[in-house]
Amino acid sequence: MPRDPQPAPAPIAPALPAGAGAAPARAGAAVVFARLRATSRLAGSVALAPVYRAYAARLRAQVLAHPVPHHVALIMDGNRRWARELGLT
Repeated sequence: MPRDPQPAPAPIAPALPAGAGAAPARAGAAVVFARLRATSRLAGSVALAPVYRAYAARLRAQVLAHPVPHHVALIMDGNRRWARELGLT
């Protein structure tokens, strides 16, 4: 009785179509640049933290130096809705 042919072993990684070798490299570069941007933003915020802390303290002192108002006024402004109704952007 003839034996059934053995199936070929499955490849370890799926084969890429022709010309697709550059796409993963670009994707890898995009990840590297995204991490670099995030690191740059973090470094910028860490460097500016003392400046913002001093600015917040200065604003707090200015606000607390004046009396607290006992009233609040609201001005209703419907210009945006009016302009949309006229088709203005």
